[in-house]
Amino acid sequence: MRTRRLQNKLAQNRFSLPFVIIYATLLWLSLGLVEQRLWVPFGILAVSTYLMVEINNKHTLIRVYGRMVSCSFLVLNTLACESLTQTEPLIVQLCVIAFLTSMFPCYQNKHSMGMTCIGFCFIGIASLFFVQILFFLPVLWLLMAINLLNFSGKVFWASIIGTAIPYWFTTTYLILSNQPAFIINHFERLADFSPLFQYQDVTLHQTLTLGFIALLSIIGAIHFVRTSYNDKIRVRMIYEMLISLNFYTLGFLLLQPQHYDYLIRLLIISTSPLIAHYITLTSTRLTNISFILILILSILLTTYNLWMP
Repeated sequence: MRTRRLQNKLAQNRFSLPFVIIYATLLWLSLGLVEQRLWVPFGILAVSTYLMVEINNKHTLIRVYGRMVSCSFLVLNTLACESLTQTEPLIVQLCVIAFLTSMFPCYQNKHSMGMTCIGFCFIGIASLFFVQILFFLPVLWLLMAINLLNFSGKVFWASIIGTAIPYWFTTTYLILSNQPAFIINHFERLADFSPLFQYQDVTLHQTLTLGFIALLSIIGAIHFVRTSYNDKIRVRMIYEMLISLNFYTLGFLLLQPQHYDYLIRLLIISTSPLIAHYITLTSTRLTNISFILILILSILLTTYNLWMP
């Protein structure tokens, strides 16, 4: 009989998510939720958290009852509070989660042109705020072919049309408002790689936050690879897709740290299910100690990012 340790009790407790929501709300109040009227970014994060709950429920990312996926998502987002009040990175994060919400049900369905178009429409919306996310398109197509097993010629063109839809409306508006140069300048940023590895502008807060989240993603990925035989094939494919996106995002961030504010939010999306799987489905003394250390470090790092200039 498997021993239920502290990590398992907290991971499977139905009050864990309400407690984390209260914790996150208190942090938002500390950031000036009321005084600075941060209702828009606060609402965006709330919707993103709800979608993470839905993804976990519909696709059974954790094979036992628990809310650790959404709890991890909220904790990691509040941990990276040095840029939490910025609206645009949170919009990009919400769009990517909406993309995953649309695409996961398309598993093994090569006639899922409608859902594919909707999913990639969210990528198109995200690219209006962070055009470099278009560099993810080849990776997403590859993962659709390898992991979702739904890639076909029609699905490919549906993804192209979906990505372009936001630009049809945006370009029309810009032309009517005599700002056609804006869209040209927008796409010119794709060709601006700047010098790579520009770490001189990366703060200690960002370094510690990235290092901690990257460590969690590595721990979660190693754990899943070692124990993936316990999960259903569909769940394995989803996690393999998340692991691939995680390491691609991490590599992108290491190459171009100037996009930290956007990429750290994308890294959190794929890290949350990985570390949640580790916390919920392990029960050794060593993993319990590691969970306690993760919890303590999360609180300390959040406090440091919140209160230290």
